[in-house]
Amino acid sequence: MDKKICHSCKITKPRTNFHKDASKKDKLDARCKACSKIKDRIRGVSRYYGITFEQKVYLLQRQENKCAICKKIIEREDDSCVDHHHETKAIRGILCRNCNAGLGLFKDNPKSLREAARYVLK
Repeated sequence: MDKKICHSCKITKPRTNFHKDASKKDKLDARCKACSKIKDRIRGVSRYYGITFEQKVYLLQRQENKCAICKKIIEREDDSCVDHHHETKAIRGILCRNCNAGLGLFKDNPKSLREAARYVLK
């Protein structure tokens, strides 16, 4: 009993690959950690941005799998972020994690971003 079959991917995995769930008979989640992570990402995109996971993937493909800012190729979907206007929630594009973090640290402030660009160009 040191292994369990994942409800989603149907692969037999060690019990350590499952989150604990006290409500279940075997005290483990039905999905493995990897499948749970994917499910959470799909649910999060839909709930927060109002688009399906497939729509997010489509947006990334329209950008030729490149970050909308730095143009670096985004190899894995989970390395991509939906960029949006924080007040209107309007989606602007798909960014790599670094560019998304950079915008967030600058609080999407165009003046600060221009000043940072001027500083870097000195």
